[in-house]
Amino acid sequence: MKIQILLNKVNLMMYAARNVDEHTSATVAVFERLKTRFTLLRVIVFENDSVDNTLTLLRRWNNTQVISEKGVKGSRTERLAHARNRLWQAVRSMSQSPDYVLMYDLDGVNDNLSGVETCLGLPGKWGGCCANQRTTYYDLWALRTYDNWVDCDVWYECTAHRERRFKHIDHSSAPIKVRSCFGGATLYNYDSVPSHATYVGAA
Repeated sequence: MKIQILLNKVNLMMYAARNVDEHTSATVAVFERLKTRFTLLRVIVFENDSVDNTLTLLRRWNNTQVISEKGVKGSRTERLAHARNRLWQAVRSMSQSPDYVLMYDLDGVNDNLSGVETCLGLPGKWGGCCANQRTTYYDLWALRTYDNWVDCDVWYECTAHRERRFKHIDHSSAPIKVRSCFGGATLYNYDSVPSHATYVGAA
């Protein structure tokens, strides 16, 4: 699953994690790079049902709050939604609110995040800035656009020609305004996230 992070000028990082110990070294490297660029208040990790060394490794991390649950039910996307909602509950209960929250997958999809600072320069009142991959943007399940690129659930509703929707988005491209996205990491502008907002993992 995944992990999320808190940062002041990115003060909170949040992660959801399940059986991710093989990705630990890459994750720690990303974590260390981000710490040099942002004031980090706290790291919060939700872990569930790992059968490897994930939970032991997470509990060794400094300045990290680990939320661990057993027997989380539902489909993969429903379990991920539960994890992320639990993380947001922890964030909203903090005595000091963050400026930005980085939600980040620990499964090796984004082992660089070198462009996360570009989110801070976006114009207007943005709520979330989602990751872009160097090859093909893959996360079509979470993506919903305002045009016909991905305007439906391509896995269950409009499955025809799904392959055509996978795109390479050059790193120099202008930001794309969307209704929903993720891509393995999202930087949230905390004040722009409604207090009642939740993830829904059902298809």
